[in-house]
Amino acid sequence: PKNTIGEPKFKTNVEIIHFGRNIQDDFNFEQDFEFQEDLFSVLNSLDKNALHSVIGGKRCGFWGFGMQVVFGNMTEINRDLVCVLIPTLNEKETIGPVIEELKAFGYNNILVADGRSTDGTPEIAEKLGAKVMTQQGKGKGKAMIEAFSVITEPYILMLDGDGTNPPEFADRMVEPLFAGRADHVIGNRLESYEKGALTKLNRFGNDVMNRMFKWAHGVYMTDILSGYRAFTKESLEQMHLTEAGFEIETEISSEIVHHNLRFEVVPTYYKKR
Repeated sequence: PKNTIGEPKFKTNVEIIHFGRNIQDDFNFEQDFEFQEDLFSVLNSLDKNALHSVIGGKRCGFWGFGMQVVFGNMTEINRDLVCVLIPTLNEKETIGPVIEELKAFGYNNILVADGRSTDGTPEIAEKLGAKVMTQQGKGKGKAMIEAFSVITEPYILMLDGDGTNPPEFADRMVEPLFAGRADHVIGNRLESYEKGALTKLNRFGNDVMNRMFKWAHGVYMTDILSGYRAFTKESLEQMHLTEAGFEIETEISSEIVHHNLRFEVVPTYYKKR
């Protein structure tokens, strides 16, 4: 939207993240009431499904109509340098919306590593402009390892094709890589998730695995089983990955510790399958 508050001293990104639920939090601005009124006008003019916008302003936080708005100086992200990797197996209901959302956010280099789907998932992905490779082995781990070997972009964003990892967090996931703060980013699902996305047993199992990992490696990574990840290509080339199945996430976490790689945990949101 058009900036209605005058020329700012600096420009910042405004992230509007829809969580599908109404959350109330403290409303705290570092500018005067006039700015607050202007911001309300801007927000009210947005489509309620809008996810990102850029206006000028200082850092602040706002929760309303199920959206979080975060102001702040953000590292410049060149999305053309990112390959989005999506391992799939029979995800025809969700792969289309996932790809369309990623493209809407400027991520056009999308690689689908498909495990021989029989429901038309590869065809849907190709029709929407994604590259599709059919994995030779079986299991998510094998799909990832095979894909890593053909990706040439310096940054990789990985998310599941079942729609559980919202693409609107893509910028937040890769920002630590572009800022040079991390070699690997883990998207934390455990603090914010849709009702029914994680059962009590799921939560208990995740907590146990995270604590066991800390006991074994001396590092607490918050959500070692998360499939929402971002890496530098250079860091992946240091890892020796062999796991064929879903154990691949734990193996990657172990390799991060083993090679003393820098990692950052980013809050995300986990949707119900």
